[in-house]
Amino acid sequence: MVNATGKIKHAKISLAATGTIVAAVSSKKIRVLAMAVTGEAAATVTFNLESGTTDLSGIMSMVQGIPMVLPYNPAGWCETTAGVKLDATIATGKLYGMITYQEII
Repeated sequence: MVNATGKIKHAKISLAATGTIVAAVSSKKIRVLAMAVTGEAAATVTFNLESGTTDLSGIMSMVQGIPMVLPYNPAGWCETTAGVKLDATIATGKLYGMITYQEII
């Protein structure tokens, strides 16, 4: 599917600790369109830029076995600045799920 801002892409999320969800793309922003994540244990997660330099979300509580779902939002839930990766900071445990995103100018 293609629209005016770029092809919609999908990726798996599997983080054992703080880490990268979507790698940086030169001269492009990463816009989060939808996401479903769950933790292996109760934890908190924050989505941010470049290993926590700028938060894109507040601290969100994860309950073990209950997924957090951000349904499809064509305007996007959040987006990085151009050329910057999308990261997550996890207080404890692991984070698993999937993301739908676009690389936009």
